[in-house]
Amino acid sequence: GKPVAAVFWSRDPDGTQHNQGDSLNQLSPGINGPTSKAAVHNADDNLNQIMNFVESTPGLADDTDIFVTSDHGFSTISKHDIDASGKAFTTSYAATQTYKDATGRQEVNTGFLPPGFLAIDIAHHLNLPVFDADSTVTISGTEQYKPIDPTIGQPTPEKSVRPLLGNCLIGGTGALTTPSDATVVVAANGGSDLLYVNRPSPAFIGDLVDFISSLDYVSGIFTDPKFGPINGALTLTDVNLKGSTALPVPAIVVNFRSFSLDASDPLQSAVTVCDAGLQQGQGMHGSFSRADTLNNMAAIGPDFKKAYVDDAPVSNADIAPTLAHILKLDLRANGHLVNRVAEEALAGGPASAPFQTGVKKSAASASGMKSVLRYEKVGDVYYLDCAGFKGRTVGLSDGNF
Repeated sequence: GKPVAAVFWSRDPDGTQHNQGDSLNQLSPGINGPTSKAAVHNADDNLNQIMNFVESTPGLADDTDIFVTSDHGFSTISKHDIDASGKAFTTSYAATQTYKDATGRQEVNTGFLPPGFLAIDIAHHLNLPVFDADSTVTISGTEQYKPIDPTIGQPTPEKSVRPLLGNCLIGGTGALTTPSDATVVVAANGGSDLLYVNRPSPAFIGDLVDFISSLDYVSGIFTDPKFGPINGALTLTDVNLKGSTALPVPAIVVNFRSFSLDASDPLQSAVTVCDAGLQQGQGMHGSFSRADTLNNMAAIGPDFKKAYVDDAPVSNADIAPTLAHILKLDLRANGHLVNRVAEEALAGGPASAPFQTGVKKSAASASGMKSVLRYEKVGDVYYLDCAGFKGRTVGLSDGNF
């Protein structure tokens, strides 16, 4: 008969690790607290039910493979600390302001970063107004994006002190136009932010990179290659973010700083500065920390080797070609980023897959920062392990960069 494929997607542990409150405003236990562990147990119980069904149904286990993966790792959020010492805190302009709600209640702890901290810092550097991309207000009969002024301390009907979610427009009038008249649009992405720039020039991008690289919560910058080499930044091409999409391409992608609380277990104790509405001690991903890019992956069934540990890099982009190969399906490629079949993990496959490791690095910015990328390569397929500034990204604490 025809091959059958089924997908089971579990919201746990991701949803619980994001939103748990085991250590609000504290880094420990962070995402490793009892609520997160219960979420992992829940996902494990679900997998156990699936495996029990396969094993207990006559003949089903003989031709059924089970492939388990996660889409990313996870880190505890920091909005204050920039290393594991408990004594080093951000000195960002955004962290020096006081953020209260409409009733006067302080909603961001003193010295902590609010949602949208990168946009607030860039707007202050450029001396431009900033608007909340997720909130509108009607002023003089015209609806527009709501202005943000962190210096007023408490919001008014016409102004906020911070954005709702971190997404902002910098410069322009705040008009609800397409395209926007903003100079810079900042899209908050948790462990990283994306910057879209209207009518950019290499000089303007260079100035932004110099400023951003001087911020103590930043670790790694990537720019659209059309601007040419920018000191302090690698290009979007270096990290496979430049393609043939019809959607807008960010001019700059900013990676945020990460560190580990336990040097003996860095990937399970990682902390990342994050631009999100969640609080310190909750969970997030989206950075170039190795704790975020290293995911869990396992397979069992007649088409896979038993008790095999694959030392070669394998990513989620390899799952579709690998399973299609097992099912003898011919997948049509859309572009050239089709990755590979993980043949070394298959029964009867080669003993291993030869792979290489490498490093790319930028020239130094005005503040002396170099963006560094660690990658692996199997044949022509690249795997991106971690990137950032040396000593500011989990996975980049060693090496002569």
